[in-house]
Amino acid sequence: MNNEQKSKKQNNVFVTLLVILMTVAVVVAIAGAVAKNLTSPEKAAEETTGKKTSDTAALREDRVHDAEEEVTLPPEDSEKVNEKEQEAKATKETEPETAAKDAFVEESLPQFTCPASGTLQKEHSVDVPVFSITMEDYRTHNGVDICAAVGSDVVAAADGTVKEIWSDPMMGNCISLSHAGNAVTTYKNIGEQLPDGIEKGVSVHAGDLIATVGDTALEEIAEESHLHFEMTVDGAPVNPKDYISFTGEQDFTE
Repeated sequence: MNNEQKSKKQNNVFVTLLVILMTVAVVVAIAGAVAKNLTSPEKAAEETTGKKTSDTAALREDRVHDAEEEVTLPPEDSEKVNEKEQEAKATKETEPETAAKDAFVEESLPQFTCPASGTLQKEHSVDVPVFSITMEDYRTHNGVDICAAVGSDVVAAADGTVKEIWSDPMMGNCISLSHAGNAVTTYKNIGEQLPDGIEKGVSVHAGDLIATVGDTALEEIAEESHLHFEMTVDGAPVNPKDYISFTGEQDFTE
């Protein structure tokens, strides 16, 4: 091989090495750029998780702070709130007691007294019929008969209001009074004339003159002159003897 051929061969080798080196340099540069710009999945996940945790903690702290600001009251306002709560509690505790007292007052009956001077002629009897001299049969008796002369005073058995004044075909002239405790007293077989001022709706006191004994009850006309007196409580007939102590009573037997 001559010198010219050897020189040409050496140049070819040099060019080949130079190309290889340049190729390696380019590859290394590209790999470095890629490694610098890209982040591994694990690192990206860690960064994302850390950011979310930080954001959540910050949001929670803000909410707690806002809640504290909303709940916290100045000392004066807090005292006012406590006072109002105590007043409301006291009101609730006293309401049942007040209602019970009011109910007791509404249900309390007044003190009743005998509406006429005289002896008890016929007693109250709604379970066992009693003999009627006038009607000549046995029948119930919803009141008591107080024996008294015609024209004798009939007085209010308790404080109350004149409820009704009427004439009954069988029991004659009648007047009724309403009283506390949903009680009503009724006076039958009274005279034709009533005292001045006695009319429906008028208030009366216990012992006030409201009528006189009469002889207007056809159903009891054959008996001695008397006042037929009845009572109801809550709309139910009751025995006046359970509420009134009749003086001068006589044992009654038919």
